[in-house]
Amino acid sequence: VYYFASNYTVVPSDYEGGSDEPIVVANFSWEPGTGFICLTVATILKFFDLVGHCLIQTPSITRNKDEKLEYHKVFGQDGEGGGGAEQQEEGKAKLTEEPTNASD
Repeated sequence: VYYFASNYTVVPSDYEGGSDEPIVVANFSWEPGTGFICLTVATILKFFDLVGHCLIQTPSITRNKDEKLEYHKVFGQDGEGGGGAEQQEEGKAKLTEEPTNASD
């Protein structure tokens, strides 16, 4: 139970008020709505997202320049790809071939 003065400011329950100032009594009840529930669930899921980001390592190609260059040589540069499945198969074959010595 909340008590309000005539200008709807909250006043203590023992407030007498002025002689011409009525006291308004209002009952409030609060329940979480759909938006509050969704916000709470999203906050909890964000915690698991944070833990996942801390535990799962990014692929090494994102940190290693040599791997990036090798990938671009095989599959094309700058996302252009340089062709379809045929070129990709050739690139995979190049990766699986054994290296040859230049002195032979």
